[in-house]
Amino acid sequence: MTPDELRARLAALVASLAPASSPAESITDDTVLLDGGIDLDSLSLLDLVVSIDDELGVRVASTDVTPEHFATFGRLVAYVTPRANPEP
Repeated sequence: MTPDELRARLAALVASLAPASSPAESITDDTVLLDGGIDLDSLSLLDLVVSIDDELGVRVASTDVTPEHFATFGRLVAYVTPRANPEP
């Protein structure tokens, strides 16, 4: 999967879980996923983690569900990309 395809799939996942209507096309690297942004709550965040595993084959360790990796869409992409496309 190319980085652009991965980014688009992640944006679609985030948009589908957002409490307010947020088209995937409007999600940028600076989009805040938690408080003050899209406002994913704890249940939505859990659904996102499960969806990342189910749809992208990337296991997210419970210790990695932190603002460092999930505060913005850009951070989420930076976390998932190397795990979805590991170096040979």
